[in-house]
Amino acid sequence: MMYHGVLQERSEIKNKLDDQIEESRDLKVKIKVSEKNQVLIQKDLDDLKQDKERIVFDDQVEVSRDLKLKFKNLEKNQVLLLLMLMAFLIIPAQVAAKGWTVGGNHGWTTNLNYTHWAENKTFFRNDWLMFVYDSNKLNVLEVNKDDYQRCREVDPIRSWKKGAGRKLVGLNITKTCYFISGNSYCYEGVKLSVSVQDPAPSNSAGQLKWCLSTPVVLLLSFLLS
Repeated sequence: MMYHGVLQERSEIKNKLDDQIEESRDLKVKIKVSEKNQVLIQKDLDDLKQDKERIVFDDQVEVSRDLKLKFKNLEKNQVLLLLMLMAFLIIPAQVAAKGWTVGGNHGWTTNLNYTHWAENKTFFRNDWLMFVYDSNKLNVLEVNKDDYQRCREVDPIRSWKKGAGRKLVGLNITKTCYFISGNSYCYEGVKLSVSVQDPAPSNSAGQLKWCLSTPVVLLLSFLLS
């Protein structure tokens, strides 16, 4: 009986030790899980901090871009006003240039006969043409007479294919200028010939290859792009 009691006591002690060992293991697991959670939480905090810094930086960059754009637009407006003033000072009153919006309210587009539009108009040297069009479809090409008649757009004298669809072309030369739209729209009637006349006798009029815009018109065209 005594021996049996000793065995039972040892068994109870062993069970207690096993329970303590199991509790110790559970505690270690909990500690590891806690440490892992702390690492994850710290990582999330670091990510949030980086996101905040990136957002602040992006906002600063955007503000800087907006300021640069505003200054650029302001500079353009100042240049435009200066050029307009120069144009009034340089061009004599008796040779006042006239601006023509090609196609009138319709602009540079299909379903309009530009021969009829131009036939009752007289274009003088120093006048200028404003082409207004959908730049996603049409453009403006200056070509020679043969290419104008054939709607050939492969090798234009000069082309305006970029920008916002508003182009100024000065008529500085006494000659006939030919304009078409590329992308095959010439076949749909998007073509114009302009006979430029000299308002007064001049010995300096020369025949150039293309109708050169004046510096003022060129810069205005750039500002409108």
